[in-house]
Amino acid sequence: MYAAELRRVFALRYKPWPIPSQDIDGGTKVRLADAIRGCVYGAALGDAVGLATEFLSRSEVSAHYGPSFEFAPGCEVHRDSHRISFPQGDWTDDTDQLLLVLMSLLETEGAADPVNFASKLLEWKENGFAGLGDQGGAGLGQSTKRVLLADGFASDPIGVAQRIWEAGGMKAAANGAVMRTAVVGIPSFWNLNIVEDNAAALCRTTHADPRCVASCIAVADCVALMLQEMLTAGSKLNLSFGTSEPEESSPIAQGILIGEALERAIQYSECSDSQAREFHRLVSVETLDELQLDEPHSIGYTFKCAACALHTLQHFSPEKSSFMKAICDVTAQGGDADTNAAVTGALLGCSLGYSRLPMQWISAMPYATWLEAWVQKVLYVLGLPVNAGN
Repeated sequence: MYAAELRRVFALRYKPWPIPSQDIDGGTKVRLADAIRGCVYGAALGDAVGLATEFLSRSEVSAHYGPSFEFAPGCEVHRDSHRISFPQGDWTDDTDQLLLVLMSLLETEGAADPVNFASKLLEWKENGFAGLGDQGGAGLGQSTKRVLLADGFASDPIGVAQRIWEAGGMKAAANGAVMRTAVVGIPSFWNLNIVEDNAAALCRTTHADPRCVASCIAVADCVALMLQEMLTAGSKLNLSFGTSEPEESSPIAQGILIGEALERAIQYSECSDSQAREFHRLVSVETLDELQLDEPHSIGYTFKCAACALHTLQHFSPEKSSFMKAICDVTAQGGDADTNAAVTGALLGCSLGYSRLPMQWISAMPYATWLEAWVQKVLYVLGLPVNAGN
C-alpha cells in the first residue's frame, strides 16, 4: 500500500505558483529550497517528538521520563491510551493538517481557498491519509471538530466557524489553526500582504477568534520574512539560513524580524488592546517556564503556542544550541507539546534549513519519504531545486 501511495504522490503534477520578479541566482535558490524543506520537516519532527509528552504536566513528564531523557521520534514513550494510537516515530494531526494546507495551496496555485481547504479537512476527518493505512483523522481537536461537523461547513466554512465562535461566547481561541499555518508563509513569501490574506483565510476556515488570526499571521510572516532575507545578500539582519559555516544568529536581529511579524499580525487581526498586550507579554518572556505551557486550563491557547515558537526562535543560537535541544526543551514542558514543538520546529527548520536538521531523527519517521514527495511538489511549483543538496 505504501509503495503505491508513494508512486501516486510522486506522479502528481500542479500548475506553477507565482515567483519573485527579480532574478535569483543558483546559490540563493538552493538556500531557499533548503529553508522550505526545513520548515516542513521541522514541523513534522517537532510534532513527532512532542507526542511523547502531549497532555502531560511537567511533573508527570519528570515522573515518566526522568530529568535527562533523550526525546526523539520513535523513542520509548509513556504508553497510555493516547500515545498507543500512533505508529512509532509518526507525527500527529498537527502535521497532517499542515500537509492538508499544502495540498490545498498546490491545487489553488498558492492562493488560499477556504472551500477547497474545507473539503480537504472533511475528507481527512473521515479517512485520514488512506494511502498510509489511516482509518480516519486521528487527534482532531474539539474546536476544529465542532466546526467540521456543523451544517453548511463544506460550502461556507468561514461563516460556519464565525457562527460557532459567536454561539460559544466569542471566547474560544484554540491552537488548532496556528499548528498548521507555518507553510502559509511559503507561497508569495516576498509579498506579506498576500501571505497575511492567505493565513487569515485558512485560519478563519475553522477558527474565527482574532487571537487565532493574529497567531497564524505572526507565524506565517516569520517564515516569509526569513525567506525574504535570502533574496538579498549582505542583509542588515545577520541571520543564518543553512549555510555551510553559519554565523551566530543575533537575538537582537531575530527580535527585529519577530517584532515586525508580531506588529503586522496584531494590526491585521484587529485584536483588542488587551489582547495585543497579552500577546506581546507572552512573546517577551525570558524563559519557557514562564509560559506555563502545561497549565491545565490554557494548554491549547493559541497565543501560548505561538509565543513558545517565537520565543524559541528569538533566543536560538546555532553556536550555543541545536534543533534537537530546542525541540527537547519544548517537549519537556508538557502541555500540548506536539503542537508547541511542531510550530517551533517549523520556524527553526526554516531558519536552519533541512541540511542542518538531525538526519537520525528524520530517518526515524516512518513516512519521511512520503513527506519528501510533497515537499518536492512545493519546490517544483516555485521553480526551486527539488532534490536536497542540489
